[in-house]
Amino acid sequence: MNPDSPSPVIHYHPTLFFRGATVFLALSTVYLGSEVWRTGDFFVILFFITVLIATAGMALGSLASATWDGQTFSYRVPLRPLRTLTSAQIIDIEIVGRRTRALLIHYHPCDEQGHIDRTQELFLNLTPLQDQIELLLCLQGEEETPSADA
Repeated sequence: MNPDSPSPVIHYHPTLFFRGATVFLALSTVYLGSEVWRTGDFFVILFFITVLIATAGMALGSLASATWDGQTFSYRVPLRPLRTLTSAQIIDIEIVGRRTRALLIHYHPCDEQGHIDRTQELFLNLTPLQDQIELLLCLQGEEETPSADA
């Protein structure tokens, strides 16, 4: 690959397991909704609202997408602002979680002028992504971005 040519943009999406868990939680929410309708019990309503909020969060997460072009990482979740990080902003990256392992990116944000603010540190917790080990290695600079012809 020619070093002067731009790196291809690689897209990452949530794992099928995460999307399946979201569907299961949505079905559970529908069942709890029917129980609320049937019983009207305060604790069932409270539990339903809690599960409904968790389902909404997981549903948005299952529609997330990430891209890496060799220099810039972008993470988009519906109804949330686009997060764009350059490799210079990234401090550390970890894989966290027990059952569903996901990337946690520790980074310096940019100020209003677009300069990296090294006095602040933020975290970006991603949903479990397909090929996230490859993404982890690319973000850490340990692996070259795969070429478009590969």
